Amino acid sequence: AALRQTLGEAAAGADRAPTQGRRLDDVGLTAIVYYNRGLDHLEAGRFADSLAANRTALHLDPRNSAARANLLATLNNWSLDRYRRGDVAEAVRLLEQGLAIDPNYALFRENLAAVRGQTKIAP
Repeated sequence: AALRQTLGEAAAGADRAPTQGRRLDDVGLTAIVYYNRGLDHLEAGRFADSLAANRTALHLDPRNSAARANLLATLNNWSLDRYRRGDVAEAVRLLEQGLAIDPNYALFRENLAAVRGQTKIAP
């Protein structure tokens, strides 16, 4: 199984607004600022910063679906980066952390199976 990477829903489909179809107050707008920072950090490979920015965005606006998608993409891409650098244990930890947040996120399952399969890690 090939390892699959994602840049996040918003990075892949910039036409989708993080709060499409709803009115925002000042807190919601601040959440979008953090979400945008998270995108910038993800694209630059600053995974911890991206994760922190998106967590802040979600704390401010739990309904921000794009920030949630970007948080999941950050965990996925960070895990793949760790795997490519030979830190298999950290890759597994990040993928498991992602599954704890969203057990239905298919890339976490696929990539966890691939990492374990290629490195002979017990399930």
